[in-house]
Amino acid sequence: ASRWTWMRARASSLRCVRSGRTRAAWLLVGCGLCAEPAQAKKASAPAARIGVTDLQTRAQAAIARSDFAEAHKLLDESYRQAPQSEKLFLLAVLAQAEGRHLDSVDLFRRFLADPGADSSESQEVARKAVSSPRPLHGEVIVQGERGSLIFVDDRPVGQLPLATPLLLSPGLHKLTTSLGSKRQEEQYKVLAARTAELRFNLSSDVVVATLQPAVLLLVLPSAKAPPKGTPGALSDEEVQALEQAVSQTANSKTLGLQGQAAALTAAPQLANCLSERRCQLSLAEENQATMMMLLHVEPSSKWRTGRELKLRLEALDTAVAEQAATAERICTACTPTKAGEVMGELASQVLGEAIGRPRGTLVVRSVPEGAEVVQAGRTLGLTPLKRPTWAGTFPLVIRKSGFASFSREVTIPAGQKQTVEATLLVGDSVAPVRQVTITEERLFDASTQGTRPRWRIITGASSIVAGAVMLGFGISALAVNSRCVAGLSDPNAQCMRIYDTTAPGAALTAVGGAALLTGTMLLAWPTSK
Repeated sequence: ASRWTWMRARASSLRCVRSGRTRAAWLLVGCGLCAEPAQAKKASAPAARIGVTDLQTRAQAAIARSDFAEAHKLLDESYRQAPQSEKLFLLAVLAQAEGRHLDSVDLFRRFLADPGADSSESQEVARKAVSSPRPLHGEVIVQGERGSLIFVDDRPVGQLPLATPLLLSPGLHKLTTSLGSKRQEEQYKVLAARTAELRFNLSSDVVVATLQPAVLLLVLPSAKAPPKGTPGALSDEEVQALEQAVSQTANSKTLGLQGQAAALTAAPQLANCLSERRCQLSLAEENQATMMMLLHVEPSSKWRTGRELKLRLEALDTAVAEQAATAERICTACTPTKAGEVMGELASQVLGEAIGRPRGTLVVRSVPEGAEVVQAGRTLGLTPLKRPTWAGTFPLVIRKSGFASFSREVTIPAGQKQTVEATLLVGDSVAPVRQVTITEERLFDASTQGTRPRWRIITGASSIVAGAVMLGFGISALAVNSRCVAGLSDPNAQCMRIYDTTAPGAALTAVGGAALLTGTMLLAWPTSK
């Protein structure tokens, strides 16, 4: 009989499952995982693995009697000694028995991806668990030294390289890598419906975390829309089609998509105020979203012409904290499939415009500090201030109680930083414009350093090269001065000829140094304004 058939027979004879036992014991019997005698395994296992096999057998028995603490202790030790796919399966069964559904699915996925998982019955159990609905979760890709063991909240979950990303519940988790005597830990906050990568380096003890850029999508029914569950309201199928269309568009631009329910796991206190802009931006900030998409839907039922949906999509740049693009479409005779098609076209237009809109950086300093900065009627904050903003020309006001305010237009070029420095005067009148200094700084643009005449560049570069060559020869000449011309094998023998290079060496060194200094000054001297 096969190993698993024998184990089922053994489980029956030992009566692992009795009246009143937990569902963990039933699962173990169905999978053939009840206690296996250690001596039966010893007959076929190498001597080096006898201890590991005994631990595994005892762990199976502990799960069967619902002693989960003992099972954890035994399986952790067993997996550390020999990380094998069959132990991933046992760890998954243990997680399922404890009610940790997401953890069990995560372990079952890696068990199925392991080529050593050769049991058809255990694979069937794992596939059934993996196909079941999953709670909200995030994905974490772990990179590090090959062979390192991975632990999540002190529980073993696999060995690098992992075949699949970790599936983790939203919130703070402790991730640990261990290889021999080396061990590295990192506390990381997992966001729902987001993918992150953690790169461990055991040698430098550095962990680099990278979060995939993502779009946060909020579906906001219009105030005129019928309440959910009433005739004419937006159906779950329609919402799913709309979200799927936005997700496909975001993925085509290498962006992830995070829905409202997933985002609220990071800030549940914002659930009742999502119609307000401040709450929307706060939710995006809590989830580190690159862009926010607000979908306003106004459904209606026209019995003669069919279902109609009015879709308006608005993109908010979370860094600028302003609308980046907006557009709307009307889906007539609308089905969920057609709604998805219209939404895909709308999302492609809006997201493309939002990503391509030029941005710059505004820096405002004032004397005294703490002055309010208002751009185009919108308060940006208090000085000193530095924040991204749209490129273009905008009215800017700098004001503080008890001081005269400044008001003028400021142009912010695309990809550049604009600095405004203002000295506020005591009084109530509007201060003169001459008190404001505006400095335009091109980011990563060497042209702002000024252009020098070509003759200076050519002459300076030539002088530096010639000076370096002459300086090298001069130093070499001085170094061999008074040395014997021909090396003698006998150090006590008399030298008949010596080098006399004091004069030429000194001359070359002086001229070379002067040429080097002249060339440097020609290139470094500031240009005239």
